[in-house]
Amino acid sequence: MRKRTEGSFRIARSWARTFPKDLDVSGRRAFLAPAYVLCFAVLSSEEHECLDSLALSSIGEPLSTRFSPAKNTCEWILSVPQFTTWRNGLPPLLWISGELGSGKTTLMSFLRCQMLEQGVLVDNSGGESVDRSTVCSFFCDDRNKDFANATVILRGLVWDIVSQRHDLIHHALKDFQSSRPWSYNQLWRTLQALLDDPKVRGACIMIDALDECNRKERLGLLKDLVKYLGKRSKAGCHPVNIILSSRPSKIGISPELKAHSSYFMLDQDVVMREHVIADIRRFVLEDLLSDGQFFSRDDPDGIVKLTVLANIIATKSEGSFLWASLVLEELHTRSFIKPRDIEVFISECPSDLRAIYYESLSKVDHKHRKTIVKSLHIIVAARRPLTVAEFKSALAVERWHQTLEQVQRTIDKDLEYITSCFQNVLNSLVRTDGSTITLRHQSVKKTFF
Repeated sequence: MRKRTEGSFRIARSWARTFPKDLDVSGRRAFLAPAYVLCFAVLSSEEHECLDSLALSSIGEPLSTRFSPAKNTCEWILSVPQFTTWRNGLPPLLWISGELGSGKTTLMSFLRCQMLEQGVLVDNSGGESVDRSTVCSFFCDDRNKDFANATVILRGLVWDIVSQRHDLIHHALKDFQSSRPWSYNQLWRTLQALLDDPKVRGACIMIDALDECNRKERLGLLKDLVKYLGKRSKAGCHPVNIILSSRPSKIGISPELKAHSSYFMLDQDVVMREHVIADIRRFVLEDLLSDGQFFSRDDPDGIVKLTVLANIIATKSEGSFLWASLVLEELHTRSFIKPRDIEVFISECPSDLRAIYYESLSKVDHKHRKTIVKSLHIIVAARRPLTVAEFKSALAVERWHQTLEQVQRTIDKDLEYITSCFQNVLNSLVRTDGSTITLRHQSVKKTFF
């Protein structure tokens, strides 16, 4: 039996991280369900090179692809009219909007898993169901400029399809040039060819946080998508359905796009808002149940007490998953003598994200506040998440430095405090994972810059 190269396994492992936990990718074939087989095949060296050139793992993996919803959350979307109408193919585009921190990315991750596990779209050209439609997705992230342009969105979508369907890779080979990077036009032609292949009996394209893509390129991509949907509709082809998410104020929906869209707002529609708050309540309760400080199996009223607490947090969150997450993280760092102390703490928490962020900054030692502000400017200005070494160098440089030795002395003097401050005081603003430093959430940038 011929062996696949390490590159092939690296790609498969990276791609599998976005799948449901029960997915088996241990053999030549991977199964999402008994009736659905992914087409893994032995590839030629040229096909491997083509697949590697598309692989997102070569430019890093967006953090948002690792988001997974809490148990029993997000399921409500499967029964809302906008989703069921979209799933039946009319209209072909579902647009989910919500403000920063409202849970759009988690909801999109949930829908991706649902479509992979049991995705069925209705083919209106013949009135039949299309079982196991091909699913491809991309999660934009403005914190990394490499994930904030239309070309890389198309690259991610093409890669997601051909990494699942090796039998379709010949479409990518037509435009592949090992000596040149992929262009927008090449990727757009390739994506259309993949979707138009007779073996693809229906497809679902998912793009999260589209508002974080460069505006000019975003509008160009939307124009191409609308034109393509119109062409397929006239030709009576198998369905290609699209799910997009964005902030409501950042995407202008043209009349042409509106005609193809089913649209709902997570934080402005009353019914949707109730669903989101109910999800936050479940998310908070699951989190509190995992901490022995808040829950003891010996307490017969323990679950009842935590349910009340979860309801208080969910109600005050006003539909912001991010706000609830930050409050929970702060809860876990404190010790409470009486249950009443927890309620007092929650009541005293700032009621919006901006206030939480400013409160975090107020905890910084006055002596180091200027350095912390400089650090935030560096992180915001960076094109992508910085490595710790890169951050050290950028932070250390001052106008008066004339030698590398002076820079090094500054690094050794201040960095230990700064890193500790990020981990223990400013963790609501900045995320460090040991090797990279980046903003915790896009809302931090919106608040301060």
